[in-house]
Amino acid sequence: MLEILNILYVIGVVFLLFGAAIFVHEFGHFWVALKRGLVVEEFAIGFGPIIWSKEHEGILYSIRAIPAGGFVKLPQMLTSEAIEGTADSDERKGEEGREGDGNKEESPEPLPPVSPLSKILVAFAGPLMNVVFAIVIAVLLWQIGLPRQVNEPVIGYVATHSEEYKIGLRPGDRIVAINGKPVEAWQDVIYTVLDSSGPTVKLKVKRGDEVLTLDVPAGTWDGGIRRLRLDNHDEMVIGELGKTNRGGLFADSELEPNDRILKVSDQTVYSQYHFLDLALADAGTEKSITVKRGDQEVKVQFLTPAQSRVSVGAIPEPEHGTWELLLSKIGWDLEPLQSTPAMDADMWPGDIIHSANGEPVTSVSQFIGIVRSSDDEEMILETERTQKVLKRVEPSENFMELGEEHGVITGEKVRISAVKIPEGLESGVDYFARVQGDKVFFH
Repeated sequence: MLEILNILYVIGVVFLLFGAAIFVHEFGHFWVALKRGLVVEEFAIGFGPIIWSKEHEGILYSIRAIPAGGFVKLPQMLTSEAIEGTADSDERKGEEGREGDGNKEESPEPLPPVSPLSKILVAFAGPLMNVVFAIVIAVLLWQIGLPRQVNEPVIGYVATHSEEYKIGLRPGDRIVAINGKPVEAWQDVIYTVLDSSGPTVKLKVKRGDEVLTLDVPAGTWDGGIRRLRLDNHDEMVIGELGKTNRGGLFADSELEPNDRILKVSDQTVYSQYHFLDLALADAGTEKSITVKRGDQEVKVQFLTPAQSRVSVGAIPEPEHGTWELLLSKIGWDLEPLQSTPAMDADMWPGDIIHSANGEPVTSVSQFIGIVRSSDDEEMILETERTQKVLKRVEPSENFMELGEEHGVITGEKVRISAVKIPEGLESGVDYFARVQGDKVFFH
């Protein structure tokens, strides 16, 4: 829906700017024609049916229904008859020779001729006004600047088990340069990395008064565009609070709609996953969540649950491809399908994962980090039903929607970057945030 509104907005802006350019062009003709003493019959803003009109000193001023430019009527300028020729001379003579017609209307008085110089000046005034208009806009934009939404080049989340964390990156680090090129917004980070080459890029980051230069992995990650495995800083505003069917982890807190989350136990929050890591770490401890409520900062107490959780949304079953199915139609014997690690471990959709290899799971992103950093052939997952031993597989980097189990959202499509669960644990998801505009909706 937002994309459609954005397209309509762009079309509307282009339409109005095009109309403004035509209006300025016609105003140039109008103004010079008056200065040179030409007859002006009408000056109109827009086209189509007249909405409002007023005659002043022989000139009809009007506003028309379609706001796309305007026009000026100058009868003394070059007419279509002068280009295409007038009606047949015999016909004119016949009309002039008619006699005895008492109802014949008198012809209007001919307009005085216009000098070639006046015609040139009037014709040239339109394009000249377009040039002047463009210069005025350029000067204004140069002086005032073009408003745009700028996402600061601040890192929002670094999973504690990730390679980026081991290299030395932390949430809140401000990227100031990539491969020696200064960056001022997260968009600059995206484009600079996209334009780079090699397995790593050299990130210059600022952390307080400290400046670090680090070689950080950059790649296409599963065939996508070249990028960093980092998320930018994301402010959080609560949209609504409620409970999931399992009871939301934050539903009983004193958070209120429109609260802007600032800190957890005096540590600044830089993104949604960062918030989860801070809020859900150290089970059973009481923490304070600092929020901006109206014009005041308020501290809300929060008891970290004994167990956090990530839910398994689906267990994909192996299946033959299209080509194999076609071969089977002609009698080709297909090899039996191998079960997935999740099937071997008796995982089921809806299973709640509490820990992986003994470490509490706070979010999908953190879980992915645990899987990626594990050197063991097998992983031990503690779920609500029972303990599972799962063969380790390498996580992929595809994006997916977040799940529901943190009790912090449901609804429209999620905007947050979440990493796909390893094959065989597909759709193991946590519901943390539905973002609409600049608000995060807790459910």
